[in-house]
Amino acid sequence: MLFRSQASKLADDGYKVFLEGIKVGRAEYQLVADVEAFYRAHGCAENFQILGSGNVEMRGMHPPGENTVKPGHLVTTELTPCVEGYYAQICRTAVGGKATPTQQKVLSIYRESLEAGIAVVKPGIRACDIAKDENDVFRKYGLGDYVTSAYTRVRGHGLGLYTDARPAILEDVEMVIEPNMTLVVHPNTFNPEVGYFVLGDTLIVTDTGCEVLTQTPRELFEVEG
Repeated sequence: MLFRSQASKLADDGYKVFLEGIKVGRAEYQLVADVEAFYRAHGCAENFQILGSGNVEMRGMHPPGENTVKPGHLVTTELTPCVEGYYAQICRTAVGGKATPTQQKVLSIYRESLEAGIAVVKPGIRACDIAKDENDVFRKYGLGDYVTSAYTRVRGHGLGLYTDARPAILEDVEMVIEPNMTLVVHPNTFNPEVGYFVLGDTLIVTDTGCEVLTQTPRELFEVEG
């Protein structure tokens, strides 16, 4: 529990560094370099991180490239630091400048989906139960097409000694959730109005429910400059 909590705090702290580095004109690789420098200065030599920047043309996240931040564009990331062999993950989305009403509306759907998935987590349920509760939120808003494999991979997954462990949180995965499992729940997928959008928290399954480790607010972060 201790190392997983420490890794999750590093994920929160690393995301703050990521936000501070977002400036119009900066390249994706520069944003990741800021996070990597921070982690190494704090004794963390392992971090899996992907990101994306853009609008409706952005269909997913990828390793850092030459693409630069532009005004009004979304900047997404998934960063996954490791402490003593245990990984934790955070997924968040920022925007260069002031968020539009449409972008804020999309955030509210993803936040509702994330909270629906987390609310059902407890021992004895199945991975598919979590995925269905997440996906039903998108279906409610007429976005059911975007929870398919054409637009997204998983609605979360196991964490711990690996960055992407069992179970995959999908509607066809019946693996039973057990106490002390570490999961990341993330309804990350493409949205037809704004592009690829991410939001995800790390949690530990308890005897009666779950404890969310991620402390970063579930917001669309507006970054000046």
